[in-house]
Amino acid sequence: MQMNLVTMKKLVSLIFYVFLGGIALFISIMPSSYAASITATIDWNNQTGRKATQLNYGLNAYQFTDPNTAGNPGNSNYKANVAFMKVGILRLHNTEQMNDSHSSRLGWVISPNTESYKWDVAKITKALDGAYNNNSVKMLNIANWPSYMDDGTGKLKPSMYDAYARFCAELVRIINIELGHKIPYWEVTNEKDDAYREDMSSLAAIFNKAYDAMKAVDSSIKVGGPAFANAYDYSGIEVFLEKTKDKVDFVSYHTYSLSNDKTTKTELWNSAAGIGYPDSFVSDAIKKIAPNRASVISAFHDEFNMERNNTTQKWLNDTTSLIYDALAIRSMINAGSMGSMAWNEGDNWWGKLNNDSNWTKRPASYLYKMLNEHVLGNVVSSSSSNNSLVEIFAIKSNESPKKAFVLINRSQREQTVQLSFSNWKTQPLNSTPVSIYQIGPNGYTTGSITHCALMSSQGYSLPPDTVTVFEYYLS
Repeated sequence: MQMNLVTMKKLVSLIFYVFLGGIALFISIMPSSYAASITATIDWNNQTGRKATQLNYGLNAYQFTDPNTAGNPGNSNYKANVAFMKVGILRLHNTEQMNDSHSSRLGWVISPNTESYKWDVAKITKALDGAYNNNSVKMLNIANWPSYMDDGTGKLKPSMYDAYARFCAELVRIINIELGHKIPYWEVTNEKDDAYREDMSSLAAIFNKAYDAMKAVDSSIKVGGPAFANAYDYSGIEVFLEKTKDKVDFVSYHTYSLSNDKTTKTELWNSAAGIGYPDSFVSDAIKKIAPNRASVISAFHDEFNMERNNTTQKWLNDTTSLIYDALAIRSMINAGSMGSMAWNEGDNWWGKLNNDSNWTKRPASYLYKMLNEHVLGNVVSSSSSNNSLVEIFAIKSNESPKKAFVLINRSQREQTVQLSFSNWKTQPLNSTPVSIYQIGPNGYTTGSITHCALMSSQGYSLPPDTVTVFEYYLS
């Protein structure tokens, strides 16, 4: 009898430990969404004063000077996939623009190293013929000057200031008047603050001369610059603004998140989430230095991306870049940027398209399509209970009954989000449909869900490394 009791105790103990082991195994394989639930809130009636316009969802067009890619004859896959992204604003820019047009694929200048330098009108005509025929706003950057004008240190020879102004004005005449393309935004120089770091007044003088000459050709255009390489050179930005405040239509600047072999995705995304800081500074500087023109001078963050190195090379091709761009755009809009343009639309390195024969789409390309199609309007107050896991961004349109919000799952694991809305003008019915657009590791998907299902007490599940747009149509 005693032996049976011992045996029974052993059996009970075995069952107990098997039971505990089963619980442990269940917990270990249970989806992480159950381990960390996020609460996200939106107040539809609390507008922040910021706007999300098509100018906030832009790209640089690196290939724009090549007729065989962008223009006539062009590459049909390139054209179709750039059009697919529905880019809000395209900054037409590359630093090869001033190269010899006959020896360089991207060059637009005939004999740039001689006093006979001139724009190659035939190549320019072909490059722009049939290029970017969509609703994208265009900005054309005049990146540099012909090498004949350079003093050998990256600066414009003082004796060439007037000649450079005429050269810029001639391009406006060719493109806007002769060819009739009517590009509205023109940007003078690109990242020349490196050369003029100790002499920003001279860079401002160059800008002012070019501004006057270009406006004399087409008074309708907006002329800005100087596309600062260092958006954190606040003293330099203030000097430039002070010297150009009576003319400049927009101030432009660039940021790239630094990294090394030990940089993690989280660190890179943290950088993106704070990348809007220069936008706040430039917007405030405009109000301080040019108060009478503050309402007509824009702040354009017209290049941004992660630095390219051995660590980020793969990330620029996958969903890491998708999350980076989404976080950066959210940060810039909230900080007051009136326009932002990622670097770039397509190349072998940073592009949203691969530079292969088909110009295939990388994950980040779908982000620009989703934002430009569905997330335009006045920014409303929204919050996440844990921004290190899921970030939120919400808008409502005053021109249509559309309301939309974006959830960015940056946690690298599945998350569930419990949503809370307040101050609907028209309360959704349980059956009200909500359109959903998502891009992530599993590709681009679209669908719909009812309002009741979205608000389920179980929350909405977000796969890792995804950006998801939710869209209501309610008054």
